[in-house]
Amino acid sequence: APPGGPAADALKRADAALYQAKRAGRNRVETDQSLASDSPTTV
Repeated sequence: APPGGPAADALKRADAALYQAKRAGRNRVETDQSLASDSPTTV
């Protein structure tokens, strides 16, 4: 994947969520909400 591409962006968001969960305490799950939409997506 090229630097700055979609994969790199996804890894940055995953890292941020990981460290947010670590700061919040043990046994936590955090998700990135930056791409979440207000309405569900039909697949």
